[in-house]
Amino acid sequence: MAAPNLAGAPGGQRPIRPGTRDEPDFSGLGGGEDQQADDIVREVVGWYNAQIIGERRAPVPDDERIEKLSLFFKVGPGQ
Repeated sequence: MAAPNLAGAPGGQRPIRPGTRDEPDFSGLGGGEDQQADDIVREVVGWYNAQIIGERRAPVPDDERIEKLSLFFKVGPGQ
């Protein structure tokens, strides 16, 4: 699976912050589009989790890469 273009990935885009104005609003989607959006979010979260777990299990973990990948999950003002 290709890497999503979010925090810690090439492109340097900021991650989406739940509960903020950055959070996408899927409420207006109809006919299965909301399920498709949920599936995409799950796929992105799964990709980040797999990358972090794989890096932590590596013989010599790359702490800098783990930190960059972990930025996707950090939530807070000004981040």
